[in-house]
Amino acid sequence: MSTFWLKLVAYCCSDIYSISRGYPLSTYIEVLVLTLEAALVLVTVAYLQAKIDTVFVTAALALVLTCAWALVAAPIDSLAFASIASTILNSGALVPQIILNARRGSSGDYSPLTAAIASGGCILRLFTVVRLSSSDPLLLINFGSSLALNCTLLAQLIWYSIIVEKRPWSSLILRDFEEVSAEPDANSTSKPQATELSDALPSIRKSMVVTG
Repeated sequence: MSTFWLKLVAYCCSDIYSISRGYPLSTYIEVLVLTLEAALVLVTVAYLQAKIDTVFVTAALALVLTCAWALVAAPIDSLAFASIASTILNSGALVPQIILNARRGSSGDYSPLTAAIASGGCILRLFTVVRLSSSDPLLLINFGSSLALNCTLLAQLIWYSIIVEKRPWSSLILRDFEEVSAEPDANSTSKPQATELSDALPSIRKSMVVTG
């Protein structure tokens, strides 16, 4: 559940920075939506895992109070640090996946379609930052690093899928919709053995009668 906490904190940092700088809502509306989505997912996961306890409520209140303080009284230097922290948390989440794919030498389970959509979204965000946010350097670094990592991951997935694993190009799009083949049932493997044993019982009984 720590992953959901990190994502929520990262989105909150990005929201606070954009709001405090007075940027148009259109430049960060999707981040606000992602913040609400991350909060809902976090609460849902905590509820399903029966982890909505005193620690969870205290952490949630601490996050809300910190965000409120940051919007009202936080110095600009700390807000800049919050934007940098958001960049590290959001971009750093892809690094373990890239390393894991490289170690395995395979495309893994990550969706190429997701990486492609994320790359396109970063390109659009860079455009809006330049046109609507006066080319804010921290936002450019944020979305630029995310674009670089998503493109790296996408290129990695294409290489392993097409070149190494010899998959068709269509698999890059259809992988999210492919059904996972069911693993063989353990009972099915034991049935032949049980049949062989039942066939062998008559001969065993005959041999016991003869020897007796």
